[in-house]
Amino acid sequence: MKKNTDIIKNNECEVCKSKNIKNVINFKPSPLGDIYLPFKKRKLSRKLYPLDLYLCKKCGYLFLIYKINPKLSYSNYVYESNKTVGLVNHYDSYAKEISKKLKLSNSCKILDIGSNDGSMLNSFKKIGLMAVGIEPAPEIAKNANKRGLKTLNGYLENKTTQILKKEFESFDVITANYVFANILDINSFIANVYKLLSANGSFIIQTGYHPNQFKKNMFDYVYHEHFSYFSIHTIESLVKKHKLKLIDVDINNKKGGSVRVIITKNLKTRQKKLKINRLKRFEKNLNIKSTKYFNNFEKRIEKLKKKSIDFLEKIQAQNKKVVGFGASHSVTTLMFHFELNKYFDYLIDDNTKKHNLYSPGSELLVRKVSFNKSKPDYIFILAWQHQKTILKKYSYLKKQGVKFIIPLPSFRVI
Repeated sequence: MKKNTDIIKNNECEVCKSKNIKNVINFKPSPLGDIYLPFKKRKLSRKLYPLDLYLCKKCGYLFLIYKINPKLSYSNYVYESNKTVGLVNHYDSYAKEISKKLKLSNSCKILDIGSNDGSMLNSFKKIGLMAVGIEPAPEIAKNANKRGLKTLNGYLENKTTQILKKEFESFDVITANYVFANILDINSFIANVYKLLSANGSFIIQTGYHPNQFKKNMFDYVYHEHFSYFSIHTIESLVKKHKLKLIDVDINNKKGGSVRVIITKNLKTRQKKLKINRLKRFEKNLNIKSTKYFNNFEKRIEKLKKKSIDFLEKIQAQNKKVVGFGASHSVTTLMFHFELNKYFDYLIDDNTKKHNLYSPGSELLVRKVSFNKSKPDYIFILAWQHQKTILKKYSYLKKQGVKFIIPLPSFRVI
């Protein structure tokens, strides 16, 4: 990759290097998903980038063939982990589970890659464990350090690895929470993880699990920052290549469906074969390496798109006012692929950092959830993964006559 290149096209599988790759879905081109900007800078988010999903027919690796230079995303990055509903509590439980399962002591050293605002670091701190973070977004890393959560600003590259080795020598645990999909060069990344792991160290990845996400029509987890989409089969093939061993796996429902895997440097460590093989069978039964699997997925998405547009056209003809609820990466994918931008007066969101900013490409103003006398007729829940929380929190609006449109996993109006 050239340092000043915005888009990189990779014509082979990064996991197994096979050139037998196939285009399975082309989503509508869209801007970078989280570039919410003030009024004077709003035009800077107008550039659209391709969002084409490819499958390696040999090993099943699913990826974006066009990769956007991460520096374009992270220079103005505003997403913070603590703003995602339930994620901080999840990290607290997660830290306790790791500590118990791996029998960690206070002398253990932990590295969290892509540590964001330090939510996971703080979860380890709460139970008396020392953890250090690496975070590419400058402002977010700076704020984490201000909160006493030691964070290096950067990526897990050779230079950063050398700095960490010099200061800490090695780590007993390395975690990567919802960042593994964002890695531009996976092989280089895992090679550096290997260098930093202690002899009996554990590398724990938590990432989106596309077999579960796609099963519930969750296509909007596909966006430019997510270069890769993982199955158990792919993860195992990848780590084996780097002399690491997959020893345990768990599925949870965070972010629409996630997988957590434990990988070790000690190849003699016993593997939880029953759990791993059960998931491999699940993937095989879904036929996730077939073109038919993706064709069916795309057909379902197109039907749901039509339902949303048909309904919005109908109520627009009646001069009804519609606002969109949600301001995030996935919202951008949903709005552009479903072609929804023109139907909304503005967007609303609970995240105060997004208020008074303009959405990527569509340049819709993001406002707080407060209407006074100018209530909309309909609220379109773009952040549909959080529909239960949103509907419960704003149930009073239903009593005032506001209706909610939910596009996924099935279309409904309530």
